Amino acid sequence: MADTKRSEPIWVLVGTSNRYGWMEEITGMPAHIDDQDRVMARRGSWDWQDNPYNLDLANLECTTGASSGHNSQDGCYWRIAYKEVFSIESPELADRLGKTLRHIQKRMHRDYDADGNAKTFGQYVLRFCRAIGAQGIIVKRENVDASTYGCKDDYGFSRNGSIVFAVDAMCAQVDARWAKAA
Repeated sequence: MADTKRSEPIWVLVGTSNRYGWMEEITGMPAHIDDQDRVMARRGSWDWQDNPYNLDLANLECTTGASSGHNSQDGCYWRIAYKEVFSIESPELADRLGKTLRHIQKRMHRDYDADGNAKTFGQYVLRFCRAIGAQGIIVKRENVDASTYGCKDDYGFSRNGSIVFAVDAMCAQVDARWAKAA
């Protein structure tokens, strides 16, 4: 019997959220375009083998934040972590999560050895994209019609160097909001 499993290109969906009220986060999470041309973040269950490196990308996030007296480009708050993982019920799952983080860390160290520290969060996200084999980033456009929620046309797509520009522009907007509020 032929293998019918298909591999969808991985993207990193980047957006902002004010989860805590006192800090705004800029988050990149693995995503894909589904059969109905909707952008779908990798949450909950997901076949962890449908990506180039067989990584477990569900609930994985690349994050920075801004708040009063702290901007998103500081570098002290950049992190890659699994968020909202409520239970790990098998050693195999724990092993896959650890394998994924070790793979990302190894790839990020390779970029560090070649280019030094990432100077901006945009550069950090670019390195995250490379580490997980992502095609690029997806950013939700401003003022989209709520009735088309998730439609691929409501998003902008960036690859390579334009990833850095797009993410750093988003960071500048967040930092300006917090500077004005201070």
